[in-house]
Amino acid sequence: MALVGQATAQVAGHLTSQLAILPLIQLMEKQYSTDPEMVEFLGIFRESFHAIHETVQQLRRIVRFESLDAPAGPVSLAESIRELTHFLRFQKNFPWSYVRLDLRTNPIAHTTRMKVHHILVNLLYNAADAIAGNPDGTIIVRTSIDGGMAKVTVEDNGRGIPSDDLDRIWEPSFTTKSEPNHGLGLHLVRQFVTSDGGSVSCTSTPGVKTVFTVRMPMTPSLLEQLGSDPDDLDAALSGGTSGRRLFTRASRLR
Repeated sequence: MALVGQATAQVAGHLTSQLAILPLIQLMEKQYSTDPEMVEFLGIFRESFHAIHETVQQLRRIVRFESLDAPAGPVSLAESIRELTHFLRFQKNFPWSYVRLDLRTNPIAHTTRMKVHHILVNLLYNAADAIAGNPDGTIIVRTSIDGGMAKVTVEDNGRGIPSDDLDRIWEPSFTTKSEPNHGLGLHLVRQFVTSDGGSVSCTSTPGVKTVFTVRMPMTPSLLEQLGSDPDDLDAALSGGTSGRRLFTRASRLR
């Protein structure tokens, strides 16, 4: 993972160096503003520039040298999932066109971004394997809040998991795949989720659908962090040191 991170960081660096062409595009737009054909060409160049710029930003957000043992903190689940799925679009072996996102709710989980990515990568690739060969296959990723917990579900309409295997899928050596596989994916998913006080479960109806549900503790709200003491709230509103820190953290999550 470290080597992949370094390689991706280098790619991002090379792409960034190519973005220096923007001032030249701007200069040419002014110089050839009366040439409709040139203006059209330069517009295409500018659109390509912005597409590359967005890709670089996504790569930078994905490749963060963050340890899985890093302290848990506030993580926007919707933002993390968008980052990951944007990255998966470039994976030739992942059926991105079959994925549907429902991220209208954006719970802030108390975990790390790296854990969220690891969890979702495993669940999404499992779902992709389940719908392989199904022209009507669909993978749905939803975020919500359930009982005060941040909730993510990954649902697919693939072949499903037999009821006798549902309790065994979390075992480190168990796999339902026919090809050689070490079966560690779901075992690691459970470890990552439970390490932050969350839970993961699975329900499946063979031939109909399978749903993996991940629940994670949510980051306390600003008022919960301040407590119920009116003096604490007054200090925050008046710009006290602790209040500024809390409001700064809150603003970063929006």
